[in-house]
Amino acid sequence: GGLLVDDVSAIDAALAANGLTRDDVTPGARAALLEQARRYALELLSDARDLAVHACRPSGPSIEPRDLILASELRGDGPGVPGTLPSFRDASDVADEVNGSTSLPPVPGGCYGAVALPPREEQLTARTWDVVSAAGRRTGGRVGGGGGG
Repeated sequence: GGLLVDDVSAIDAALAANGLTRDDVTPGARAALLEQARRYALELLSDARDLAVHACRPSGPSIEPRDLILASELRGDGPGVPGTLPSFRDASDVADEVNGSTSLPPVPGGCYGAVALPPREEQLTARTWDVVSAAGRRTGGRVGGGGGG
């Protein structure tokens, strides 16, 4: 089928919200916007249906306007939520704040650039178990050993 009037108005509203008109985008871009709008609507309806099912209303799991509103709010991509990544400077400031509050322990002398490990009993890589083969269990811990006797 062709484009519905609501589809075209949704695309026009999205373009206007970003200071653009239909003339500013190619037909391929309009098609991509239409696909994204339909995908968003289907995801929103699916989320609202899940919410309606979990609401266990006496009237059954039919979608109500409040389900759509809650589904939209739970998506987290509404007003007030950034749609882009933070700038490098902002991310760097946060990293400096987090990393600056924890200092690393000093490297002990004599390590010569190697990794200084904690005592053996505190190492996560230290062996805390022994492997015993099935043959060892049958022979009381003796494995191997030759011929019959």
